[in-house]
Amino acid sequence: MPASRRPPLSPKRILLAAIKLADRQGLEALSMRKLGTTLKVEAMSLYNHVANKDELLDGMVDQIIGEITLPERGGDWR
Repeated sequence: MPASRRPPLSPKRILLAAIKLADRQGLEALSMRKLGTTLKVEAMSLYNHVANKDELLDGMVDQIIGEITLPERGGDWR
């Protein structure tokens, strides 16, 4: 896909792709190079949006935790 037709990179797009890649291949297989290939960009382009792999991993955790729906308060505990 030509770069002009590809959605622009964003931290959210990078995080979602990283989570999907880790789900498919395992967290130990996640690398900035593989993530760049998945997103069809050079790995160095990712560093404009995430500082390093540790920040990427922290963002992935935050994204996943943010998707958890908590039960409403005051309901029956059972």
